Amino acid sequence: GLLHSRMLLSPPPPFSFLSALSPPVYSRVEIGLTLLPSQADAGADVAITYPADPTLLKQQQAAGVALSKEDLPSSLWPAPMLKPSWSPLSFSGRDYMRAAGPGFYVGCAYRTDEAGNYMDEDHVYFALVRAY
Repeated sequence: GLLHSRMLLSPPPPFSFLSALSPPVYSRVEIGLTLLPSQADAGADVAITYPADPTLLKQQQAAGVALSKEDLPSSLWPAPMLKPSWSPLSFSGRDYMRAAGPGFYVGCAYRTDEAGNYMDEDHVYFALVRAY
């Protein structure tokens, strides 16, 4: 099956109450060696794909692989919005990351120009750490 992820963005205190205004961002996680858009960066183990492209979202819905409320592990999670969404890190349709250790990932989020081309000079490095 497919692996999906859910990202919640929560501002730091005292602005934490604003997190209710930011709906969760759902994405599809593809595990496997992936080459990055920039040749200067190493490959990635994980590609995170967001339904940023309305055409892709419609294709996923038609093929039955788009995330739906029934796919969520908890009924308390809000249903995914059936509209295009972008990476909160790069505002594009895909981010890349690599496992650096147990529960620790590092990645790169490339921004795209108007034509959808990745821009080598405009990217964000990030780290994700699992909270135990």
